Amino acid sequence: MELSILQGLQQDIKIFLLSPILCAIFRFLFIYHFAPNRTYKGQEQKWHTCFNYGFWWGMDFNAYVLLFLFLLVTLPSLGLESIYVHGDSIRVILGTLYFLVVYIAFLGKLIFYYHYKDTYNSNLRLGRNADKRNLLDIFFNQNHGWWILLSLPIYTIGMYYFLNWVLEVGTLAVPTVYSKTMYYIVNTVTVIATVIVYYWFRYGGTFKHRNKPEWDTVPEVVKRDMFFAKACIDDLIAFELAIRTKPQEILAHSDAESIQILKPMIKVEHDLVGAIWNSLRRKTTGPRIKKPKKIFLIVEESYSQFAFDDVYKDIPIANAGRRIREQSTTIHIDNFLAGGLISQPSISSMLNGIYDVNLELNEKAYFWNHQLPTSLGKQISELGYTCSLWYGGSLSWSSLGLFAKGNGFYNVYSGFDITSSDTPHTWLGVYDHLFLEGIQQKLDENNTGNYEFHFIYTTSNHGPYTIPIEKYGFEKEELLKKLPDYLYKYAEDIGTYAYCDCYLSQFVRYVQETYEDSLVIVTGDHTRRLPMPCQDKGRVHRLREDISTAFYLSHKDFDKSLLNGVRIGTHMNILPTIMELIAPKEYEYVSLFPSLFEPQKFIVTPYHWLSNSHIGLFKDQSVETLDGTQVYDYNLTNVVALQQAYMEVTGAIVRHHV
Repeated sequence: MELSILQGLQQDIKIFLLSPILCAIFRFLFIYHFAPNRTYKGQEQKWHTCFNYGFWWGMDFNAYVLLFLFLLVTLPSLGLESIYVHGDSIRVILGTLYFLVVYIAFLGKLIFYYHYKDTYNSNLRLGRNADKRNLLDIFFNQNHGWWILLSLPIYTIGMYYFLNWVLEVGTLAVPTVYSKTMYYIVNTVTVIATVIVYYWFRYGGTFKHRNKPEWDTVPEVVKRDMFFAKACIDDLIAFELAIRTKPQEILAHSDAESIQILKPMIKVEHDLVGAIWNSLRRKTTGPRIKKPKKIFLIVEESYSQFAFDDVYKDIPIANAGRRIREQSTTIHIDNFLAGGLISQPSISSMLNGIYDVNLELNEKAYFWNHQLPTSLGKQISELGYTCSLWYGGSLSWSSLGLFAKGNGFYNVYSGFDITSSDTPHTWLGVYDHLFLEGIQQKLDENNTGNYEFHFIYTTSNHGPYTIPIEKYGFEKEELLKKLPDYLYKYAEDIGTYAYCDCYLSQFVRYVQETYEDSLVIVTGDHTRRLPMPCQDKGRVHRLREDISTAFYLSHKDFDKSLLNGVRIGTHMNILPTIMELIAPKEYEYVSLFPSLFEPQKFIVTPYHWLSNSHIGLFKDQSVETLDGTQVYDYNLTNVVALQQAYMEVTGAIVRHHV
């Protein structure tokens, strides 16, 4: 009797072995295209370990290729003639489909890394409420979407014919057995051995599930280079980890669990939520300036601190902003963290006064009709200000209009509300200079002299960077003259940043001149990871440059010594700082963080942290000094405990209020 099971298994193995080879090829292409340091000589161990560990970790998915082909084709072919006859064709179709999925995951990772300088992470989960038109605009105009789509059928057809060729390559001769008993024994042993081999591969060359490769066990020689550490994760593995991350877990905690987690912040004996609110109550020691008639909190899309660092001063990306920051009445902080890594959790955190923790609180109807004690709009209104929110795009984005109204903003305006119907715009919003001109016109028309707070949020400093900046005073050729050769292809990217900085700064000057006693605060919703625009092409990204957003505040009565040389801050310091500047002495307010007048040892968010000497990112446990030196032995125990406590504040409040 013919042992077709062994013949079929050999065909299964051919396709199975191609899986890690293809993943290794994609890993190499990813490293070659994006790695800050691609040097091989002298770093052979890092390269070899990266690919070796990636091979075993990737088997968490790739081992299924062997199992499924064996179960779906080889085993059924023993009893079904049609599958036996067409077995190779079925294998080719199944293999092509799997390798197409691997290819799509690879392309997706390239796009994701281009925008976030990270492999797939939990931000994927927020995409369901993103502006789909903007995502398509970015895909086609910034990420060469048409070429990507064209590559799919080419890749699929090529893979189909390649697998056909592979299966035509000769296999080992399979003997014929004449004993029925021996036939069943061989088949049974083959099935058992295949399942055993599958488990051995899937568990990373071990039979112990707990020894499977995972992030915590990435070898140190690889993890010392964070890019290579992330590169060793196969694309489907990274995608699965991102999707599997469940920010909702904090909502499942019991009050007893919350009390334990909150210990680094507060001691709770009873009434969990009441204890949280009481612990956040503060009283002012001010005021430090006369109460201004106008307060402007301007959040510039992707406004990043690195653009103002000395190493980039020769590149014209933030010259206008530099001049504002150099004013004697302007104070800037050069190490400043947003409340989120992307727009939605950052803005939600700033307005609600508690961290959003990727729960998308802005999308919850409760917050469209209720205010927390920490709410920005509510507390500023209680100081006698009429609060207005201005957003360059549609107020339907992240339900911002409803969320702002619920937060305590009396007026909400989109960029489309304050400009003409034919005003040019991206999918995200009205061009910044037209949006800011629209605000200026409205302010001039309604200058009643009342106390007003204006929260202004722009949109243009965002992909796909198709704004024709040449029409608005930015000559591309002039920009190219000031850029090193390797940055020429990023002229639109860098030019858009300069355009946004210029018109933002122009608006700030208008405010300073028109409302002389105004308090102006400027920050970014998060950072924007430009191609490092400095003269040194080989310079590696610093963690601080990737995650520290810009921040400054200005008032005619300020001097540079006002904050006593404070070096670190966060969005959550903005509300208490306003309170300490203008509210009467002993005025009570509620804030998760103290003001910038109060020295802080650590700034901690759900995503990153900052001290006066170090900066870190939680998701990959990377730590650097503020000047960019990597640190491998930093004790994160207390920092992580504080991170969990801040997140637990949100979890407990949402559980009890929403």
